[in-house]
Amino acid sequence: VESKLFYEPFESPISVASGERDAKTKFDYFLSKFESVIRNPLDQEYINDYFDEYSRVIAEYNMLTDNTNSKATYETLRDIGLVIVHFPQPMHYYSLFSVSRGLDVVVSCYSDNRYEVEEKYTSFIDLFSRGCLPRVEMQPLSRFLNKLERKYAHLNNSHVKASESTEVVAVSQIEWCSNRVTDSGPILRREDLLRKLTKAERYGHPFERQIYSSCIPSTEFIAIVVSYFQFAYSTSKVASKIDWSWNEIHEFNKSIDWVKWESTV
Repeated sequence: VESKLFYEPFESPISVASGERDAKTKFDYFLSKFESVIRNPLDQEYINDYFDEYSRVIAEYNMLTDNTNSKATYETLRDIGLVIVHFPQPMHYYSLFSVSRGLDVVVSCYSDNRYEVEEKYTSFIDLFSRGCLPRVEMQPLSRFLNKLERKYAHLNNSHVKASESTEVVAVSQIEWCSNRVTDSGPILRREDLLRKLTKAERYGHPFERQIYSSCIPSTEFIAIVVSYFQFAYSTSKVASKIDWSWNEIHEFNKSIDWVKWESTV
């Protein structure tokens, strides 16, 4: 409803001085509706608004948590606050993150070697319900993956296909990229250098954005990502805690010897 009547989250300009543009009109609309929606959730008007999206989330969640389905699985690594999700196609944000409770990094693995690694908002906000590990900068990981990608690309075709699309682009146009830890939700992914995602697209659902295939096999990709985070946390010997300051997070990242990690991969 928000997207149809107004705009996607982060699609409207936001400033420190005046906040989100046109926010008052949007909030006036929703605040006038909330009580009625809460008291009458089965009203047909409201069902029409949420049913399709709700049904998708439930279907994906049921598929992901069905232990008999080998194509949809997840594995949690609580010592590094990370979950690895395997699913046939890019998911809805809620169903993807449903298995990440108490964790701060989500590694998504879809068919055709399509991957994303997202550091959740839980390690960005002042979360006081539990501790978390400090965020890890993923730029060194993206640089390493680009080197590996080029090696594998010589053994494969020189083009890659985008998620849910027939669009084909040159390999040289696609690179592993990552946002800084200061972003609300950094994502490591293969990016079209001529058309990078907007903040609104990164904040949206994975199934709404193009995800490009990688030449790196999934088992190798997962092993590299896991070793990256394990190295970051084991060498610095940090522990989970509440209320990390930005100075602490930056100092933590500066202390990591990524050259040493790369030599062990």
